[in-house]
Amino acid sequence: MNPDVWGIFHDGSIVGIAGAVPGKAVFQVSIPYLRRMFDGDGDCFLLTLTHCTHLCYSSFQDPPTTDLARIVAYEPEILYIKTTYPVVLYCAEGVLELTYDDIAIALDSGVEVTYEQLVAACKRYWDDFEWSGNNLK
Repeated sequence: MNPDVWGIFHDGSIVGIAGAVPGKAVFQVSIPYLRRMFDGDGDCFLLTLTHCTHLCYSSFQDPPTTDLARIVAYEPEILYIKTTYPVVLYCAEGVLELTYDDIAIALDSGVEVTYEQLVAACKRYWDDFEWSGNNLK
């Protein structure tokens, strides 16, 4: 899947990471407004990184860490993707660096989601937001 997918999760918070590095790492990203664009209950997406060889979070206040539990404790809020290989994500209070072979996305219900479905859902949300009078225009 396209590594640009991380940019779609702008404003999402990483609330869980399971697995091991090196190996497979499964991120739980909470982003309720985007999740509501899909059927079923839930507020998260599951991002499965295969052959993940590097995962490091550098908080602006603390030394860098590769410890999954410590990274989750920060609940990094994704702001934007800086580079796609290696993936470097700028977060509200730090920087997350990732190197992996592939990524698969699913709803927290387990239903797989394609990059195209995510892009369409994101566009639908922002189009609806603009027309609902919530914009700043």
